[in-house]
Amino acid sequence: MSTMPYCQVESQVRQARPCDTHGIINLLMKSFSPPLLRYSIYRSPGAENYLQDCLTFSSPGWGFFVIKQDDEVVGTYIAQERSEGWFLNYIAVSPRAESHGLGGYLLKHFEQEGRYRGIKNVLLDVFEINSRAIKWYYSKGYELIRRSFFIAISIHEATILKGPKLVIDDKEWRSALEKEKRQGFSNIYGLCHQKRLNVGLIAGDTLRLISWQGLSLKEVTGAIAKTLTKFGRS
Repeated sequence: MSTMPYCQVESQVRQARPCDTHGIINLLMKSFSPPLLRYSIYRSPGAENYLQDCLTFSSPGWGFFVIKQDDEVVGTYIAQERSEGWFLNYIAVSPRAESHGLGGYLLKHFEQEGRYRGIKNVLLDVFEINSRAIKWYYSKGYELIRRSFFIAISIHEATILKGPKLVIDDKEWRSALEKEKRQGFSNIYGLCHQKRLNVGLIAGDTLRLISWQGLSLKEVTGAIAKTLTKFGRS
């Protein structure tokens, strides 16, 4: 291993290349604790195909950046242009590089990249149980603007709930499953009481409610449980 101080690699933050795919995936997987890893699209083997495509072909509105040392990805961040600002999807630093300032360098680069793109606001999500990360972001000048929730559904238990019929197009469902298998995740839209909801599919074993405006959580849960067991997703 090189003994070069990590503080000297600031200038080595660069755009990720297809050859960095495996290193990025490995680093992201290590950065999540087991309870939170379930909600990451990058835990699925198919996600490597997805990231490889993103780095091979142009992905407008996205940014993929890495720091490498000794041919190893020791830091990375992934960001996306959204209507509300420049959004930090993921940021990770190798355990052997912690406490050397790499996280701060990556965050600074993220902010500078947003300004370069002409975006006024930068924002991110962080799990509330990740108190260490929250403290770190506060120390960097970030402020809490809102709280949101991840909702996990046990379909076996939810089948006892009474809910409206969830209408899903058979062809769209098959297409969503194929996409999930290919790239590790996808999503499907359905109708309940003529109201639209969006469900994310992750790694063949996890569902994530993305939007269900105008419907109660109980209605949505019951409808998903009854419908997706019929579709063979239980």
